[in-house]
Amino acid sequence: PRLILASASPRRRDVLVQLGLDPDVAPAHVDETYLPGETPVEHVERLARLKAETAAGRGEGAARNGGASTGAGRIREAPDEGEAGAPAAARGAGTVEGARPARLVVGGDTVVVHGERVLAKPADEDEAVAMLRSLSGAAHEVLSGLALAWEGGTVSGVTRTAVRMRRFDEATARRYVETGEPMDKAGAYGIQGKGAALVEGIEGDYYSVVGFPVGLFLELLERVGWRFAFDSFVPLSPPEPPPSTS
Repeated sequence: PRLILASASPRRRDVLVQLGLDPDVAPAHVDETYLPGETPVEHVERLARLKAETAAGRGEGAARNGGASTGAGRIREAPDEGEAGAPAAARGAGTVEGARPARLVVGGDTVVVHGERVLAKPADEDEAVAMLRSLSGAAHEVLSGLALAWEGGTVSGVTRTAVRMRRFDEATARRYVETGEPMDKAGAYGIQGKGAALVEGIEGDYYSVVGFPVGLFLELLERVGWRFAFDSFVPLSPPEPPPSTS
């Protein structure tokens, strides 16, 4: 299928290019305000869906229904508290009925959650330093939502990864901020860049922290009838029957 990335994030595109893919880029600009009572998990999944559906030409309907699916889909639920980094559980089975979509739009959203605080992109350098100081020597969670949308529906999910930061002082945080790297990143750091020096370790999907969970992407592809073939996609065939033992 033709793949369209509904994001201006160079990191998401870099991951797809790393996989041997060459997506078209069509950033979707949506309202990222939290809905009343919305949890961070619900928020990243809704925004991933809304971005994908907007770029697919279905944004108005998605906005009216809060990002609810217009077709069959799977939602991966985040684990309970205390299980950060554990594989996300899946709800639903089988594949989407009907013809395989020939045009897929992928949307994503990522937030950092530290205790009761949700850390989005910093507004300025001082806020970036404050975010980093709050993360120093502590663990936090990265939630990444991903969605595939096409003319007939949407499938989506969320991954949850635990990240522990090294202990560092304010001067270190400020020197990192002065590189300019953290200013467009949730939580004010980039694990795939210089910010790797601030990270002690992770539990879960590294690519979820980057902002594009590869494992979830491959699972969603299979939900719509396609399998990744290391630089392209091939139709997903029904499983072969087991050989006869008689």
